[in-house]
Amino acid sequence: MTSPEVIAATQVPALGGCGTEPLLSTPDETGSRFRAVEEARRWVGVPFVMNGMTWDGPGRGGIDCSRLALAAYRAAGFDLPTNFPHFRADWGLHANEERLLAILERYLRYVAAPAMGDLAVFRLGRAFSHCALVVRWPQVIHVLSGKTCEYADASKTPLARLETRFMSPWRR
Repeated sequence: MTSPEVIAATQVPALGGCGTEPLLSTPDETGSRFRAVEEARRWVGVPFVMNGMTWDGPGRGGIDCSRLALAAYRAAGFDLPTNFPHFRADWGLHANEERLLAILERYLRYVAAPAMGDLAVFRLGRAFSHCALVVRWPQVIHVLSGKTCEYADASKTPLARLETRFMSPWRR
């Protein structure tokens, strides 16, 4: 398989062997990217809770990185499942199994360069187990264990040292 870094956005294969059509119907891209980022911004300050997706106002509730992406893409108009499978907090550190990528690959396609609203997926430990919503690369919104959802510069530590792939639900 060709690595995502060398696949040009126009050469990305369709998902699920369905010709040129993606698995998701694509909402109007003009405003949907903005809506995805706005939804992620709403979660800034909310604490990390593994498998959480509860917003009780600024600074209250809890969310993890995959559910932040889920909330953002649902707000952008994509028909996604209401929840992802549950993960143990340290699963990516000790397993070679690409559980997060396997889920994301059902709904997103790899892109060579990220645009606003796309997803950056990071290898954290032995697997790609962390994701962040792109505001304007390298600025992202993400949440890590022990922290709150925050803006981060992915070109700086700790994210800068991690192998990164980019994915998107939008057609390009």
